[in-house]
Amino acid sequence: MTYSISQDPWIEVKDPQTDQIYYWNQITDETTAIGEPKPDPTYGRQHVDMGHNQSMADGLKQSMVWGFGMAIAFGVMSRAFF
Repeated sequence: MTYSISQDPWIEVKDPQTDQIYYWNQITDETTAIGEPKPDPTYGRQHVDMGHNQSMADGLKQSMVWGFGMAIAFGVMSRAFF
């Protein structure tokens, strides 16, 4: 599902056992405790957007750093055990 900034992802849900209200976030699949007030509509959006705004250059840099770190780790491990 995709949501615009103006849409509120929190849906009111009635607990069938207690007949009290809790809220469910359709984007993050989080729920509030029964009886808690409705969260701010923007709560949890950082979980959805993480990593999607990364540029191609940033992804390449991150991959190179990870690869370099792994090369160092393997070098250290090979010297320690062989």
